[in-house]
Amino acid sequence: MIRILLTLLSLALSHQAYNQTGCFKLDWETDCNGNPFPEGLYVPSDAYDCIGVTITNNHPNPLVLFNSAAPTGNDEDLGTPSSNCPTCVSPCPGVSGDPLGGLTNCVPEGLVLITEENPMDANGDGLEDDPDDIVGGDFEICFDAPVTISTASFLDDSHGTATFTLSDGTVMPITLTGGLDNDAFTQVFNVSDVMCIQIVYTTSGAISVVDFCYDDPMFTCDLVAPVLGPDVEVCSGTDPGPITPIIPATSTSTAPITYQWQQSLLDCVDGFGNIMGATSATYNPGPLVATTHYRVLVTTDDGNIVCVEESNCITYTTTNNPVVDIFPVGPLCLNSGLETLSATPDGGTFSGNGIVNPALGIFDPSIAGIGAHTITYAFNSGPCSGTASETIIVESIPEVTVTFTDTTCGDNDGTITFIFSDDPNRTNIEFSLDGGVTYPFNVLDNSGSLTITNLSAGTYDLWVRWGDDDCPTDLPNVTLANSMAAQCAGIIVTRN
Repeated sequence: MIRILLTLLSLALSHQAYNQTGCFKLDWETDCNGNPFPEGLYVPSDAYDCIGVTITNNHPNPLVLFNSAAPTGNDEDLGTPSSNCPTCVSPCPGVSGDPLGGLTNCVPEGLVLITEENPMDANGDGLEDDPDDIVGGDFEICFDAPVTISTASFLDDSHGTATFTLSDGTVMPITLTGGLDNDAFTQVFNVSDVMCIQIVYTTSGAISVVDFCYDDPMFTCDLVAPVLGPDVEVCSGTDPGPITPIIPATSTSTAPITYQWQQSLLDCVDGFGNIMGATSATYNPGPLVATTHYRVLVTTDDGNIVCVEESNCITYTTTNNPVVDIFPVGPLCLNSGLETLSATPDGGTFSGNGIVNPALGIFDPSIAGIGAHTITYAFNSGPCSGTASETIIVESIPEVTVTFTDTTCGDNDGTITFIFSDDPNRTNIEFSLDGGVTYPFNVLDNSGSLTITNLSAGTYDLWVRWGDDDCPTDLPNVTLANSMAAQCAGIIVTRN
């Protein structure tokens, strides 16, 4: 539980009058009298002595106030907000060398505290000529009495260690969560009985804010953070809807509970930053394109004590839509028989006119009928789905009626006549008498009929197809008989 006592004293009180109670925010914007600090100021150790704070460092280079709204020293990675912030509205002076850096840097931070890289004050005005932070910065903040340091906010990479020295001499190091280039993040410490905090970077970085309260047993907090969950898997580009705590925050304080949602693109430990405008009990992230981690800070302030608690982290994992494809077939004939369609990935379902087995993709052109048919393949993968469609053309088959005449007296005078209708989409029609092995008879399909003459007695296996070899169709067999064989064989010729 964080215990933060709200100061009842004016910051204008002298150090001697300060009674070592209350809560404070070191944000480097004004002195104890409310006078704005100038950018480039070499920060004196007694800048905040009126609230019992001494600021020093263990580095040969001085501490300087850097203006994050107008970066100097070619140090745009200390600019705020970042041009990479998804919600940034110009101006956005922050620039990251990492495409994922700066995504959490969405709030103007104003002046921030750095360790100067190349001290230079050519005109002797007490201001750094070209503020720029150094890799391996060092900061030390000490207090006149034990305090609770609740949170601190950092800018840029800011990897390193925060070492707390407690009133009994105990030394407690805590690793900074750190971020990416031009990131902004807040780390919750909740360390009490602190006399000094030393922050030493292994990278570049700046301190935006330090929140602390002088320890005082008069007040206690009973604020309970909300519980978020469970984790959610969403399809990339879709809106999962609002994040609503499954157990709300509670407090017996008469003050309302306020909220500040935070997000991280790294994990549930590092890279968290405030989401601009996300100050309701629920938060709707909108369409998500990358896996994102969320948590919420809750606060109560009744005029005597400010309590802050942090919820658990919930992860929204994004999954890309599957790439779905269906492979073309056809054109098919009305009598082609069953056709098994193919599509990827496996495991989807087919739909459309003529589909007789959706799981196996079996298409029956005789059921679909003549014409163009749209077949759709749908595949689901977790929260995501995809579809693909193809058009299958089913063509007509020749419509033919067959008549015939038998042979007589063993002569080759039998005939077979094919009667057929015109198909406006076809030009020629051809016929076979040998089971479709050859098609020697080819005529215009609008000619209406074809008679094949000089046929001997026997059985003929008839087939027909369109002139471009499409849609071969089996017709009923025809047997030509020698219808007058007996009579012809019984003729007696007499001579006188």
